[in-house]
Amino acid sequence: MCIRDRYLVIGQYTDAGDTLINPHQIVHRQLDVVGSWAFTGAHLVEYVKLLPALTARFDLRSLVTAYPLEEHAAALSAVADGSVMKAVLAS
Repeated sequence: MCIRDRYLVIGQYTDAGDTLINPHQIVHRQLDVVGSWAFTGAHLVEYVKLLPALTARFDLRSLVTAYPLEEHAAALSAVADGSVMKAVLAS
């Protein structure tokens, strides 16, 4: 039996130009790669279903950096320069 990895990325992205990928990694690891311009409620349901497996496999908390609401400019700057993965504003 072959186990395939699947990845679901929720979000919208800006076209910042081409991105380098290694197609060998997609084929060798038998990845399913699906593109979607936007998502529906059904996609959100699938994402929520995947959360237990994702949290068991990855330390998702380490990807999030919280900022006080008044530091929104610093949060946006950190995302723009790539020093944080996901900035969350908290009141």
